[in-house]
Amino acid sequence: MPALHYIPTLNNTANSNEEKAAEFQANFFPPPPTADLSDIPNSMYPPPVPCEIDITMTQIERAVNKTAPKKAPGPDEISNLVVKKTFNTTQQHLLALVRASFNLAYFPKIFKHSTTVILRKPSKPDYTKPNAYRPIALESTIGKILESIAAEILSYLSETYELLPAQHFGGRPGRTAEDAMTVLSERIYHAWKEREIYSAVFMDVAGAFNNVHHERLTHNMKQRRIPHSFVKWTESFLEG
Repeated sequence: MPALHYIPTLNNTANSNEEKAAEFQANFFPPPPTADLSDIPNSMYPPPVPCEIDITMTQIERAVNKTAPKKAPGPDEISNLVVKKTFNTTQQHLLALVRASFNLAYFPKIFKHSTTVILRKPSKPDYTKPNAYRPIALESTIGKILESIAAEILSYLSETYELLPAQHFGGRPGRTAEDAMTVLSERIYHAWKEREIYSAVFMDVAGAFNNVHHERLTHNMKQRRIPHSFVKWTESFLEG
């Protein structure tokens, strides 16, 4: 009997490893969708929020400490555990690298290389279908530290200057799914108290991150008053 990691013939046609890889690539990484960008060229943006990106050693250390020590490394084969264990030696080099990245608004190309592994989703009835699997991207360890610091800066700006709607819960510090359900239930009870009918719409956007349109994303960031230097860094991160 084949082991659990064995991938059977996919879609009744893909037998070789190359054919299976092509099936997975077509399923997980479809061509980017088209988008109506006619409104962007004539857009007027509000002034960005004040922000001087001055990376500190505390931010570097916090990003390194957040990494999972036993997580599989990417193509550079540098594990998170190695970065943690050598931090006292490498911290000044990491600080110089991260500062240069944000000062130049440039994300190094070498950190964009990743290794994608395919894992089975549990309890699926048919493993001959590509959607019964999920891709896991193993990225460069140093690249992930850069991403972590960028996410922290973006979160800080969003919360400090209230750049997101008050009703937005996803991906924000101190706002969990339980908090969202508490707010929802309280509004339902209030509507009942006023003898009103409360209705809600729930949406699950499939593949949102894989299918985001880059130009629309940077346009939205400018509309949300994100500093231009950070927008340029994001464009460099997305390029290629």
